[in-house]
Amino acid sequence: MTVQPNTAKATKRWKAQIGEDEYQGHTSAIDYNPNQSGTVWKGGNDNTIADVVPGDPSIAITMAQDTENADSLWRLFHDAPTGTPLTLIWYPHYEGTFALSVQLRTMKPQLVTNRAGGVPEVTLQLPCSEAVTYTPGG
Repeated sequence: MTVQPNTAKATKRWKAQIGEDEYQGHTSAIDYNPNQSGTVWKGGNDNTIADVVPGDPSIAITMAQDTENADSLWRLFHDAPTGTPLTLIWYPHYEGTFALSVQLRTMKPQLVTNRAGGVPEVTLQLPCSEAVTYTPGG
């Protein structure tokens, strides 16, 4: 038996791309959830059936509310007609080789106005396709 090395590392800098534009500097979190669940049925005679139930995948994108920059991620979602299809590709580590790709549709982000003095941040919870491993040029 081979002992496999664990090369996991802290997420410090990621890459987020829509089309040819990169938006990692606009995001503070990208959370993909396949929303799968397990189910087990138990019958007589110790008969057991276990399966995985597919769910409806979703992705949560937490972004800075940059209303002043027409090229910001917030403005991309705000200015696009609701339901505009987009492909999001993201690398959990900017210089890494592993990336995922999902298809999603735009929704209008909320607009937060407060006197706290910090940069407002909003999270869009979007339905999306099942994430697939992205291979550049492939």
